Parts: sequence; C-alpha cells; structure tokens
Amino acid sequence: MKDKVFLEKLGVQFVGATPGLRLQAYLGGRKKIDIGAGKIYKYYDLASLTKILFSANLMMRLNDEKKLSLGSRLKSELKWYQRDHVLKNLLSHSAGLIWWKPYYKEINLELTPEERFAQLEQIISTSPIFEDFKTAGPHKAVYSDLDLFISSFYYTKVTGQSLQELWTEQRERLNFRTTNFHYLNKPDFKREMYAPTEDSEWRGRVMQGEVHDENTWALGGIAPHAGLFGEIDELSAWGLKLRKAMRGDNVKGFATSVTTLKFTKRAIKRELGDWASGFMMPTKGTASCGKYFSVTSVGHTGFTGTSLWYDPKRDLLVTILSNRVHPTRTNLEFAKLRPKLHDWVTESLT
Repeated sequence: MKDKVFLEKLGVQFVGATPGLRLQAYLGGRKKIDIGAGKIYKYYDLASLTKILFSANLMMRLNDEKKLSLGSRLKSELKWYQRDHVLKNLLSHSAGLIWWKPYYKEINLELTPEERFAQLEQIISTSPIFEDFKTAGPHKAVYSDLDLFISSFYYTKVTGQSLQELWTEQRERLNFRTTNFHYLNKPDFKREMYAPTEDSEWRGRVMQGEVHDENTWALGGIAPHAGLFGEIDELSAWGLKLRKAMRGDNVKGFATSVTTLKFTKRAIKRELGDWASGFMMPTKGTASCGKYFSVTSVGHTGFTGTSLWYDPKRDLLVTILSNRVHPTRTNLEFAKLRPKLHDWVTESLT
C-alpha cells in the first residue's frame, strides 16, 4: 500500500529529471517502500557513493586496526604534501584543496591501473592543488575529489596494498556479491543490465557498464572517489549495517560502533560546512535529503543521480539509484526532485 501511495504521489514528477529511478526506504530497519519508476535497470553507476562504501568505510576499518586515525598527519607518509594537515581535514573537505582537475587528460592509458595511480600521485605532488587562502585553515568546506585522492595515497602507503587489493578485502568483509569496480572498464555482467549514463564525446559512446567519471575511467575503472557499480538491494544492505553501527551494535565485516560514531559525527563548525568525516550532513534549506531529516543525519550523493541518507533520529534510511546524466549531464532537474522524494518518504512513513 505504501508503494502504491508513493507512486501516485510521485506521478509524473520524475519525468524530465531522470529516465528512471529505484528507491527503497527502511523505517526502524524494516523495508517500507521499494519502488521503480520509468526505465529501470539492475545495476547503476554509484558514482560518489564510492566515497563512503569504499574509502570512508575502509578508513574506518583501518582505524579499528590502529593503522590510521582521523588525526593521522599526512606528511608522515606523503613527504611532498605541502600543509600540516591530518586525515580529518581531507574527509571534511576543509583542507582548502581545489575541487577538481581533469587529470584524465594527462594519465597514460597504456599503463596498468596500478601504474596510472602512481602517475596520478606524481602529477598531484608536483602541481598546484590548493586554493589561494591567506590563512592556514581549517577552511570553508569545498567538496573536492582531490581530498579522496590524497587520502588514498596515504592509506595505500600505510597498508602497502593497492586500491584493488584493499577493495577485494573490503568486498569480502561486506559480503558484496555484485557491487564492484569494473577493472579496466570491463563490466562484470551484460552491458544491457546497466543503466546508461552520458553520451561521452571524449570517449565516443554512451557509457553503459563503464564508469561515467572521466578521471576514474582514465585510472582504469578503480578510484577512491568513484567507480563502483551496484544494485539497490546491496546499497540498502550496506546502509542497514551503517544504521546498526550508529545505533551501538557491532556488525560483522563493518567498522566497530565506536569508530562508526566517530566518523559520522560533525567534523567541522557549522559555519564552515556540513560534513562528518567522509559523510555529508544536511545543509538547512538546500539538503538533498529534504526538509525533514535531522541535523544528525549522514549520507552522500552521487553525480549520476544516486544517494544514501540515514536519519538516526527518525531511524529512517533512504537509498536512491538513477541515471539522471543520460544522455547528458546538463540535465539538472534531479537536484530539485531528490529532496522532494525524501520529503514524500518521510511524510508517508512518519
């Protein structure tokens, strides 16, 4: 009944915002809404949800293993890094780094993904990467992929493992069966099972089963900030593990509750931005999770039209997968629809 009511409320609202979407909502850990609208697919490009499913999740585990902490100084492993920052500065996007650069134009595609990752570090370590701030910081948060790149240079050195090796371990721990990077940009399943994203002029085709993000594609399909593909059920299953850990339970294969709570609490002053360590928090008036989610909520969005948000106050989890960038990223209507989706879910369930 909830699904029918929700679909009626959604109506034609999604038309023009995205070719289709999947949405699930859990209240008190129980699935209450599970819908699809428009043209839907089994698998989606998760985009920046990779930042929480892989990078933040990995650093939480490494914190439990005492291999790093939010206070780890970057210069201890990255001698080239120009500021006296700690991991927390990067994960709260308050280090003053430039938000993005087209590294895909410089990466040598003839190299292996591991060699391309090393080349990227060389490029970043020898080029300007900071905004021109007059103070040492922390700075007003600027959402930056470079924060994740530099974090990954740090944790691969701490562990002595490649991104692929670290992901393989994490994937097994989390019991992901289909969620995966597409190494060398080769999809795990038939291409038609993946939601198409952008008609890429640079790559000369519609991306389907190949990562939308250019820098990740040039790195060989695996990166700390983007590259994961997955389905709604496994995304929600991960969200439910996050929920349990935030509610005080230790979950097999997940970071401890103590560490999870450390990473999911506010990391910077409100006037600087709304960030925990690796996780977004709602910004009043413009939150992608709508107007009802509490200020202690955490989540993340993805450029392709994906998101995961959990509100511990309402005990409400909402996951969304879409391909709003198909056929072009210039379609910005989904940014208006997503908060409404969360509002409708909240109004329907609470």
